[in-house]
Order: sequence, then structure tokens, then C-alpha cells
Amino acid sequence: MASVRGFFFKIVWDGNTLLSPEPLDFALSHTNVREGSERAKAPSGTRDSWITGHDQTLAGEVRRIPGEDEVTVYGHTATGWDGATGWAAFLEYARDGGTFTFFPNKDAGTVYTCSLIQPFEENPTSESNGYRRLSLVIEDTSGTRIIGY
Repeated sequence: MASVRGFFFKIVWDGNTLLSPEPLDFALSHTNVREGSERAKAPSGTRDSWITGHDQTLAGEVRRIPGEDEVTVYGHTATGWDGATGWAAFLEYARDGGTFTFFPNKDAGTVYTCSLIQPFEENPTSESNGYRRLSLVIEDTSGTRIIGY
């Protein structure tokens, strides 16, 4: 898959759709060694590893989240923070273990079934223009590498 940097993403959760106000900033996909894995080095210098698995994650910044749904300067609707299907409701659903579908390009391409890693307890920050910003870390539940970032 080609790079999806610069594309607007969407998240479908529990029958609802979040549309991103901006492309994901500082986006980086990576592999984490799963908790419980170990690595040892013998006196001879030989290394041995016992890996329980790898977790495929994507981290980035979601910025310019409006209070309510609004049409952006790019001409598409961005989902707002408030309301029954807004970002705050999505975070409550995802923090409670709900899975969701992540579309790196809201209009086409590959999709990933994911769970939320962060923010779990962290709160979004306020931007000087009154919008919200949050650090988002998601993990593909099937172990598929999230590519394009």
C-alpha cells in the first residue's frame, strides 16, 4: 500500500463514524514486543529471545477537533467532540474495550480492526483556537502491520 500520510482518516465504531478534521499528525506505525517477552545474553555473548508476540500500533496526533460537527476549510465535515457520536463518546466506548475499524484514507483503501491504547486516562489538550487535540495510539487486533505511515 502506498503512503497514506496527508489523507483524512475515519473511524467506524459501534455503528457510528468519526471523520477526522485533519490528517493524522506525527503519525508513525511500529511494532512493539508483547508484554511477557524476554531476552537474555549468555556469558559467551550469544543472545536468546523468547517472544510472546508482536503488537502492531499506530501513534499520532489528532488536532483541530471542533466542539460540534463542522465543515472544515478543506470542504468536508469533521466530527465534533460533543454529542452521542462524537469523539468523547468514541473514547468512552473504546476505553471500555470496544473495537473499531480504522480507515487510513476515509475515501478508499485498506482498513484495520483496532483497539485503543491511548488516551486511556489522559485528557485532550486545548488549542489556542478553541479546538481540541489528543494523542491517539491504536493497535490492530489481528496483529496486522499498519502500513503507510
